[in-house]
Amino acid sequence: MANWTQEDGAPTPVSNPADVSTAAAPVPCLVPSFADAVKLLSARYSCLVRESHRRHVALPPLYLQKKRSGIQEELNAELLKFSSSLKGVPMAYDNIKVVGQHGHIYDDQGFIHLNIEASFVVFKPRKGSKLVGVINKMGVGHVGCLVHGCFNASVVKPSLLSSEQWRESGLSVGQDLEFEVFQLDADTAGVLLIRGRLERSRVQELVARTEQKESTAESIPELESTEDTVDSPKKKKKKKKDKSEEERVDDSGDAAERDSNANGHHREKKKKKKKDEILPSDSSGYVSDKTSRKRAAESDGAGLQKKKKKKRST
Repeated sequence: MANWTQEDGAPTPVSNPADVSTAAAPVPCLVPSFADAVKLLSARYSCLVRESHRRHVALPPLYLQKKRSGIQEELNAELLKFSSSLKGVPMAYDNIKVVGQHGHIYDDQGFIHLNIEASFVVFKPRKGSKLVGVINKMGVGHVGCLVHGCFNASVVKPSLLSSEQWRESGLSVGQDLEFEVFQLDADTAGVLLIRGRLERSRVQELVARTEQKESTAESIPELESTEDTVDSPKKKKKKKKDKSEEERVDDSGDAAERDSNANGHHREKKKKKKKDEILPSDSSGYVSDKTSRKRAAESDGAGLQKKKKKKRST
């Protein structure tokens, strides 16, 4: 990360501060190298500045024989944390130089005081600045972004969008998001806190996109309903055909019943006539009065006719 050069000693290149001393403070894995940080300077809305800075360092007596490791440990501990002297957040450093040949010890204290100079890449966003981050979290009221792979930013949900519209706005994890900074703060540890909001043009774009999705979602059931209405008359015709067939079957059944009833009634009439012609008799052999009277009258008439014939013959 840094190349060490000392005015009173030979230069010794250092590629990784963690390889210098095992007692050095661990560097977060998201800290970029100085070369990578320099490449980000030309990025759009980077808010990165490269500048040389001179500062004072107090090394513990532990680093009396290894000033290089002590200075790198001090600088590594300040990376990605807000620095009041730099008026920003240092991302990387390089080209460290010790100003002067010797350090100083004050008031019999064990700390070695040195003045150093180095090149820093500093992140200096301001209120109203524009940043570009990569979405790494989707929330109900905000979107979490990672700027330059190092700094967390929270982009709040626009008031014009409802929660459902915000959820269906098309934003997804891994997507680049451009926003405007409206609040900057740092906690007690020096970690930078960024809050941003979307620009008006982007908000209008999201609103239009969500409205278009809603309109398409509403048009789909309408198309389905129209398809149902187109198909429904055919079904009604089938029903009418079925009803007409049922009526025909019912009419034929009624006609058959009527014919059967008429035939039965006619048969009953014939049976009654036959009963009238045939003398009804019971088990005792009794004959009805009407039939006996008719026979008696017929026999009397026949006897009278015979008597008249005899008289004429005489």
